[in-house]
Amino acid sequence: MKTLIIASCLTLASLSCLAQGITDSLILFYPFNGNVEDYSGNGHHGFAQATLIPDRLGNLNSAYSFNGVNEFIDFPNDSELKPTFPVSFSMWVNFHDFAANHSVVFTSDYGIDNHAGAWLNFSVNGRISVNYGNAGGGTTSAQRNTKQAETDLTTNVWFHIALIIRGYNDMEIFINGANDGGTYNGSATTMNYTSTPGSIGRKDLVSTAPYFFDGYLDDFYMWNRELTLGEIDSLFGDLYQINPMSINGLQASYCGSDPADILIGTPVGGYFTGSGISGNVFTPGLAGNGTVQIAYIVGNDTVISETYLSNPVVDLGNDTSIVQGSSLILDAGSGFASYIWSTLETTSSIEVISSGTYSVSVTDSYGCDDSDYIFVDVLNDIDTESSMSIKLYPNPAFDYLHLSLPSNNPFSWEILDINGKTVQVGNTPIIYINFLNPGFYGLRVYQDGMSSWCNRFVKN
Repeated sequence: MKTLIIASCLTLASLSCLAQGITDSLILFYPFNGNVEDYSGNGHHGFAQATLIPDRLGNLNSAYSFNGVNEFIDFPNDSELKPTFPVSFSMWVNFHDFAANHSVVFTSDYGIDNHAGAWLNFSVNGRISVNYGNAGGGTTSAQRNTKQAETDLTTNVWFHIALIIRGYNDMEIFINGANDGGTYNGSATTMNYTSTPGSIGRKDLVSTAPYFFDGYLDDFYMWNRELTLGEIDSLFGDLYQINPMSINGLQASYCGSDPADILIGTPVGGYFTGSGISGNVFTPGLAGNGTVQIAYIVGNDTVISETYLSNPVVDLGNDTSIVQGSSLILDAGSGFASYIWSTLETTSSIEVISSGTYSVSVTDSYGCDDSDYIFVDVLNDIDTESSMSIKLYPNPAFDYLHLSLPSNNPFSWEILDINGKTVQVGNTPIIYINFLNPGFYGLRVYQDGMSSWCNRFVKN
């Protein structure tokens, strides 16, 4: 069993803890605590032909389900439940679909083939309407007055609905504590009743089978007065007092490569906003860098949670070459929590003296990582004097290279990729490279069967 409003609200008198004067002119209150007893103090206990289910807070047997076929709850047939203007209603509703034959949530007069009393229904696009009828003997627009709200609601979500009916073209609809505006149609100017009681979950129409609601309903109130804005806010806010607004499922920090998380907002019926948000799914890779704020909004209230997005980047630069006998410092940058090189060193920088591909993986203080690699080519100048006279141009090149040597002695050459693999050999001064993939290559020249010169070139 659930508490009615907050933990201390267990009796009729304590209903006043919800809002000042909330019991004033309250003529019906069904909290659905395992039954359809009236907690207003007026003894208007109902008759249920519907199914008890857990409520929006997970309390067992504390709300009712309506199957859209034959389930309903009837009011007692009492004149006190047939008030004139003004009249107000409050309830929590979960719609399962917006089919036309499921479109009436309740009516305060189950008049046969008649628009009478007040009722709540919705359109096929999920816009709810508040209505009253003049009991004029039909179900046309002449026998009713209607105001349709502006928001398209969604299915399988709990919404708090409050209705105020003051008179002709003077009605208001509040969804999750916010006035939803709307437009009027119909020409009935008075609200009258037949001799039949009201009903939750069904309404009769001319020449058709009754409409039966398909969904859940909880905490149904009815007053023969106009609710104040503060009271509507308090009625919607009763959930906050039981379970304060919160965002669940959002971690304190993320790496950009982390999988998406599904967020859960409390209370139900709100929506999320913020970077990386789509519906109630947070995708770290879409959220950017640094501190990110995620907001959950319900009516006029907002709760904000923060997370931190870390996307570390390490850059060893472009592939390069050094002359044999020299060294090169590879620097991964400062500020990372840990480093691991392909040489198994764990410092932020290393010194290399030989050809090869070197890689580093870094991890930051949030546990996020990145890696990079670089190819270093060590040029082995065997004959320094002749190497000064050998020229290779253009460099970079696209279609061909020109090799100029200081003598007419026989020579040959080979082209090596960044992994040291021979990809082309020849013995001509014009070297066609149009079939090579773009990138870095080494050219090694041989004279008298020995390597006498090597150089690096770039293929565009």
